Amino acid sequence: MAVSIFAVNAAFTWSNFFTTVANAIALSFTAPLFAAPLAWIFLGEKVRALHQLAIVIGFSGVCIFAFSTYAGVAGTQTALSPNIPLGNGLALLSGLLFGWYFVIARKCAQRDGEVMAGTIWQFLILSILLSPLMVLTLFKGIAGMGYLYLVVYSTLCTAAPILMLNLSGLFLNAHETSILALSEVPFSILIGMVMVGEFPSLASWTGVAFILAAGFLGGVKQD
Repeated sequence: MAVSIFAVNAAFTWSNFFTTVANAIALSFTAPLFAAPLAWIFLGEKVRALHQLAIVIGFSGVCIFAFSTYAGVAGTQTALSPNIPLGNGLALLSGLLFGWYFVIARKCAQRDGEVMAGTIWQFLILSILLSPLMVLTLFKGIAGMGYLYLVVYSTLCTAAPILMLNLSGLFLNAHETSILALSEVPFSILIGMVMVGEFPSLASWTGVAFILAAGFLGGVKQD
C-alpha cells in the first residue's frame, strides 16, 4: 500500500511537468474505470449496472470540469503547459495505480481489521521510502512558516484522507470507494470558493453535477 500510494503521487506529480493541468486531472481520475475490473479480477467483486453507469457519469463529469476550467489551455502547448504523450501517459498511469490502490486497501481491510495500525505502518514505510529525498532540503531551505503549512498539508491532505480511504475498505467494495472518491472535485471547488474566492463557470458546475450524480449512484447498494 505504501509503495502504491507513493507511485500514484509520483506519477501524477511527474505528469504535470509534461502535460496540461486539465489532462492530468482528467486522466488521473480514471481510477474508477480501473478499480472496477481490477476488483472483479482480484477480489471477485461484481460491478452491477447501476455502478457501471455511475463510473461512466463520474468520469464524464471530471472531463467536463477539467476541460471547461482550463478551456483554451488543454489543447495547446506552452513552456509551462506542455501537452506531450509522456505527460498524458504518466497521468493515466496514476489513475491506474490509484485504481489498484483501492483494490489493495479493500483486500487488506478484509484480511486484517486493524486498519488503523496498518495505516500507521504504511506511513512509516512511506517515510522510509522518502527519507533519501530529505537531502534535497540541504540545497533549498524552507522558511519557518513553511514547516507549519507542511504539517497542516500533510495531515489534512495526506494522512487523514488515506486513513479514511483505508477504513472505507471495511464497509465498501473497492469500486464503490473509487466512485465516492470522485467527491474530491466538488469539495475542492467549495473550499476554493470559501478560502480563495475562486468561482467556477457554468460548465464546471455541470461537470460537478455529473460527479455528484455518480456519487449518489455509487452510494446505492445493490444485491
